[in-house]
Amino acid sequence: MGRSGQHAVTAALTAAAVAGAVLVASTAFATPPLTSGFGAPSLGATATLGTSATSGAAWGSSATEAAGSRTAMLAVLAMAAAGAALIVQNKGGGHGELGYHLALKLAKDKGLKVTMINDSAAKKTKPPFDSYADLEAAGVEVKWAALAEEGALASAMEGVGPCDYVFDNQNVCTKDVQKAVAVWSPKAYAYVSSGGMYKPVKAGPLLETGDVKEDNEQLSLEKSAADA
Repeated sequence: MGRSGQHAVTAALTAAAVAGAVLVASTAFATPPLTSGFGAPSLGATATLGTSATSGAAWGSSATEAAGSRTAMLAVLAMAAAGAALIVQNKGGGHGELGYHLALKLAKDKGLKVTMINDSAAKKTKPPFDSYADLEAAGVEVKWAALAEEGALASAMEGVGPCDYVFDNQNVCTKDVQKAVAVWSPKAYAYVSSGGMYKPVKAGPLLETGDVKEDNEQLSLEKSAADA
């Protein structure tokens, strides 16, 4: 995903979170239109963003421009709201860039109290992790945890919450995050999936309507997020 696409997805996540929805997003695509939501017992309304359940926007220049327009409109419509947000962050890749910019956006533009729990497997001397001083300067509390280890998430979440907005920006312990935050009944929950769920293509853009891998953990996690 290019940097313009990362900013587009960040804007969509921020706007939709303030509106109050459960989202499933993907780091591989430009942002397609939001589908109709449905009720969830403990996590509010649900919609999908950037998954095979949506209309299938292609990743390319035209899709990027359209995505920018849609997310810009969403951002204009979104109202700033005081509250708290939790971001559980992957060790890197597209997730890393999204989480960094999202944390800054929520803290500086939306005035939220933001806590980020970052996978300690991240290379802290590489971007964007080497710029985390920017997050701390904006008031973001950054905590590190070995998310793959049993009990690590629970330890990192001690003293955190309840939070109004939860961004599950990783694929290591997604179901654990869902279980941990359900008691909060957050206004919005967003799960950021991965383009790794799709079979590679020889040429051309990767489409959301493309074939997914048979052994597909990401798809399972997306369904779990939507059903939470």
